[in-house]
Amino acid sequence: MNKLQRYAAEILTYMGLTALAVILGMRIGQLHLDGDILWHLMDARLILHQGIIHTPPATWTAHGHHFVDPEWGWEYILGWMVRVFGQGAGARILSMVLVAVAFVLIVVQLIRHSAEYQPMLGGTFALVPLLIFVRLRPQDAGYMLFVLCLILLHLARTHRWPLYALVISMAVWENLHGTFLIGVGLISFECAWAIVRNCIQAARPKQALPSAISVNKVIWLWPATILVALFANPYGPALLISQVRAALWGPMRLIAEWAPFSTSNLVILAIVLAAVVSSVLALRHSAYQDTGYWVWALTGLLGILVGLSSAVILPYGLMASGLAVVGLPTPTTSDPTQRHTEHRARRLYALIAVLSIVSIALGAIIKWGPYQSTQDIQLTQAAQHLPAKSTHVFTTYRLGDWMVSTGRPAVIYGDTFIWVGSDTLQRYEAVSDLTANPITTLKSWGTSWVLWPRHEALGRYLEAKGWKAVWENKAFVILKAPTRI
Repeated sequence: MNKLQRYAAEILTYMGLTALAVILGMRIGQLHLDGDILWHLMDARLILHQGIIHTPPATWTAHGHHFVDPEWGWEYILGWMVRVFGQGAGARILSMVLVAVAFVLIVVQLIRHSAEYQPMLGGTFALVPLLIFVRLRPQDAGYMLFVLCLILLHLARTHRWPLYALVISMAVWENLHGTFLIGVGLISFECAWAIVRNCIQAARPKQALPSAISVNKVIWLWPATILVALFANPYGPALLISQVRAALWGPMRLIAEWAPFSTSNLVILAIVLAAVVSSVLALRHSAYQDTGYWVWALTGLLGILVGLSSAVILPYGLMASGLAVVGLPTPTTSDPTQRHTEHRARRLYALIAVLSIVSIALGAIIKWGPYQSTQDIQLTQAAQHLPAKSTHVFTTYRLGDWMVSTGRPAVIYGDTFIWVGSDTLQRYEAVSDLTANPITTLKSWGTSWVLWPRHEALGRYLEAKGWKAVWENKAFVILKAPTRI
């Protein structure tokens, strides 16, 4: 590739990445205040008013139970953003800032360490999934800190300061979102492999092995990471234990984002398959280089594998695969890191960062949409026909998120299903799925009101049993029990 062709390729790369940034901003500008963010907003108001939450604040089934809120730090920041910018704008701006930082970290690394086709390829793997999976959620902070963790582990091979930055990053991450477990896993793998590799080389000095961080560097990093995960939060070890339990517990299926990846989206499916092939090639090419790119590739493969069974993990795998393309061979040089160290200036990276942030903000401004979806408007209409806020209203798990945002208690919402106990969860599912007599369970909970999706079986069943439809539209129905149930 001659000089003119190289410049043309780079210009096209910059144009493509800028287009991705604008589209990402447009996506954020269209995000709604759905049920999930609404209960986070409720928690944010409570945290600003009374401090850390230790009991589920808005469900009668878990009242008095000990509660751990792994997103309390993000909710605290969200609360201040809402105070400054308003409820809808504050949530979107916070999401935009976190995703923009993740975008900048990825793009700068790709341009710094790769050449020709790689930045655009890596950008497609890493950034297109964000267009689909990005929400007004605390995992936006998880995306940013995950990318930062991967970069710091790479830098730790040649510098010591990234090790301290890793520990600080983990302390921040665990107070923002439960995905800090991914960071604990990454650091644990790097430390364990460094020790295992050192032992193997001591026994077989000529054995070729994938590169690792120096044992002298990681000997304290591992215990420091575990101590931070256990104690650098207001809940102590209970936070780590609760998140491990949540990750392994079957009822996480209630959260739509934790459901298996759907192969019906052909665009994402094609990106996933291409990312797998790319990561395998990068793993093969970079395993014996002292760069750590192979760890990015392996993380990408494992993340994609786990993401197929739980879609919430898929963006992490694809972001790692996007970074891992820097480990692919290039036509111009066998050492892209060295090439870009010599020919790229810090001013260029700063310019790329500024342009990326401006492009995301511009996209958000262009497509800044309403904060409520059609469903949210319908639910707001339904609220006018519900009883007093102190009355127990039985509704679905997802509608429970919206219910608590109106100041009414819900049978179950948000993350509280982790704390209500398996018996309560089974009773909830028995009512909603009609696997047991729902009227008996509703009576035991002292509730004679039900808000339910209009065309689902429970509503029809209760109407057949004499429950009266107080209000309904095309989507929902409010049912009231007869005088005696």
